[in-house]
Amino acid sequence: VLIGEGQMKYYRDKDKDGFGLDTDFIMAGVLPAGYSEIGGDCNDEKSDIFPGAIELNDNIDNDCDGMVDEDFALGLEESVAGGFNIH
Repeated sequence: VLIGEGQMKYYRDKDKDGFGLDTDFIMAGVLPAGYSEIGGDCNDEKSDIFPGAIELNDNIDNDCDGMVDEDFALGLEESVAGGFNIH
């Protein structure tokens, strides 16, 4: 996000998943180490939780869409091979 002349918003990415929390950012001219250009993370302590991650049946919002285990409520179940089986 470009803010002002040469300043960008960079989100701290503690878990190094490529996403940072929208509320934890700095303004800088270049991308600092430990930061990301992309916000939207809902848990910056776990690198397997980020926007677009695969939703698992674990009572956690793995994909940061504000819903917990929504794929499983729809009758979808992740297979060991990584695909989904419809029940």
